[in-house]
Amino acid sequence: MALVLRKIRKARWYKNDVVSWLKEGELQADVFVDLKTDANKLSLWLVEENKSNLDRIIAAVASTSDDPSNIDFALFHQTLIDNLKIKWEKTNGGSHDQEANQLWHLNLIELSGGKLYQLAQEIQKQAKKDRCNEKRVINLLIESIRTGKIPKNNLKERLQTGIDKITSKIT
Repeated sequence: MALVLRKIRKARWYKNDVVSWLKEGELQADVFVDLKTDANKLSLWLVEENKSNLDRIIAAVASTSDDPSNIDFALFHQTLIDNLKIKWEKTNGGSHDQEANQLWHLNLIELSGGKLYQLAQEIQKQAKKDRCNEKRVINLLIESIRTGKIPKNNLKERLQTGIDKITSKIT
């Protein structure tokens, strides 16, 4: 069974000093920013069980960023979606890696507020929240550019500049 990835901000998914008033087991309201829908759809990525495509998906997700930064993500089993009876469809993603968009992108569809809340609760309980640090993200992007998976000129200017700074130090 495949895994599913959603880009998040890890700090929104934990009780911390900023939200010390939050009761144990409750969600911060800000988690819903990480689950922003469009036309009642939520964009996700399918990750192979052995995570063999995880780096490529992280690069694809990072390719839409404004500038180099950490990529936080939640990773959970696809069965979580199936158990909640949330419909999904394979769709073409919006990253700059066209092959990744076609192979591994999906949308949750026909999402109601209740379904989104249930999804957030289950992500809180079941998902592994992880981070790919900025240096690794840049290296993954450099590799995707080098291998022709992501056209460098499609990236936003500040992201290109950040990559150029790293590659100029290497060469």
